[in-house]
Amino acid sequence: MGPVADTINKCLLPYRGRAIISHLIDHFPADTHFVIALGYKAEQVRTYLGMMHPEQRFDFVNVDRFTGAGTGPGYSLSCCRGQLPGAFYFIAGDGVFDSIPHDISCNWLAVSLAKNEHPDHYCNIGLHDAPAGRAQAIYDKQRPPAGVHTGVFTGLMHIKDADIFWESLVNTQDAIAGEHQISSGFSALLARDLLHTHAVNWQDLGTHESYRCARAEEAYDFSKIDECIYFSPQRVVKFFSDPRVVQQRVEKARLLPEVFPQIIGHEGQFYAYRKVPGSTAYECLDLALSARLLEWLKQNLWLPRAVDATHMSALCRKFYFDKTAERLAAYQKKYAAVAEPESVNGIAVMPVATLLKKLPDTLLQGVPVFMHGDLHYDNIIVHDGGFTLIDWRQDFAGEIAYGDWYYDVAKFLGGIHLNYDYIKRGLVRFEQRGTEVWIDYAVRQNAPEYAAQLKAFVRAKGLDIHRAEILRGLIYLNMAPLHHPPFDRMLFALAKQLLTQVLA
Repeated sequence: MGPVADTINKCLLPYRGRAIISHLIDHFPADTHFVIALGYKAEQVRTYLGMMHPEQRFDFVNVDRFTGAGTGPGYSLSCCRGQLPGAFYFIAGDGVFDSIPHDISCNWLAVSLAKNEHPDHYCNIGLHDAPAGRAQAIYDKQRPPAGVHTGVFTGLMHIKDADIFWESLVNTQDAIAGEHQISSGFSALLARDLLHTHAVNWQDLGTHESYRCARAEEAYDFSKIDECIYFSPQRVVKFFSDPRVVQQRVEKARLLPEVFPQIIGHEGQFYAYRKVPGSTAYECLDLALSARLLEWLKQNLWLPRAVDATHMSALCRKFYFDKTAERLAAYQKKYAAVAEPESVNGIAVMPVATLLKKLPDTLLQGVPVFMHGDLHYDNIIVHDGGFTLIDWRQDFAGEIAYGDWYYDVAKFLGGIHLNYDYIKRGLVRFEQRGTEVWIDYAVRQNAPEYAAQLKAFVRAKGLDIHRAEILRGLIYLNMAPLHHPPFDRMLFALAKQLLTQVLA
């Protein structure tokens, strides 16, 4: 699974707002009994299922060996035999289906009849009849003979004659592509003419390439490698590779529960909160709503905190200067072979190193308040009772209970000028030729009015809008290495463009 393999079990990768395994569970009735084979990152899977599907019945089987000689999906399934006394379905956790056949009358394999460019990567099932019928032969991880009609085994099957299947699976130990495969259990059923097929529409998500291609169909992939978000009608579950982030976010939400959704569970790398009915502020935005929101934020979120000025200055240095240097290094490593832009949309921009040297020391004069940390219209739910804030940042340079008011203002301003809901729809353009860059992105027609309203509010509260504009440029720069192309490169160019304007 490429770079995600070290972070998360692939059955938990998000696809269309749900984990892959949740898509599979959704195909079955609520009273279905699931047996889950656990191996790699087992606790992630166990914790997620308990948090997202608390009413579902799961039995977990710990597979003692899942790497090395003799292991593989066939071995993992054999470990579950004690939990499967009769007929059963089997589904591999690395693909999704439009629908699943609920046929318990026979043994069958679900096959995809879509064109297969790499037959040696899959288990190919020779078919007597088209589009589906009885299985004729098995060509696991090998190219079928010319002229043989085949379908790709999708990792979904129903086994009615379980005794025959288990005997064949256990006794056929020949490794295929270095692993004990599920297909080892097919041979006895095939020899008795007891193996049928059903054609299905299947999306393979089992490799990094296939997963990224599938995510690309969702317009722009706004995900980050170290976190995931999942939705159900009643709850939202979030995953972070660093469990400290989970702990801090839960602690922060408890400090001001009236502005955040209700936390209903947390464990390890996951936390869950009750889904708030309503719409994002982007979806129902107008000037009256924006004005009401600003006053609500001042009264309910941006609560002053008494903090020693020297300590606050140290936090701002760590957050604005040290973190930016780390993020810039990550971006430059990511694009080491790409020339740094010298112009954006035909206008010259300063080198990023020069821009960082021009950052004023006034950025260290933070105004301590309770803060959200990722405040923009997409993270604000509007409902009958007012507003609820989601996706809060866990800390400001390690502090949970407060941060710099300017940072929240700059984040808010950034979401006015750069509409993240439009970015998620792919409404962004980036082009680079040599050191010349052209960028474009969709913005709401009333964006200048929203920005003017925020700036007037900020000035009325005694804050310096110029400082917020500098931080907006830093925010775009810090975001760049966290996202996928082309948004990451557009953010970098936009940051240089903005910082050149405000620091000239």
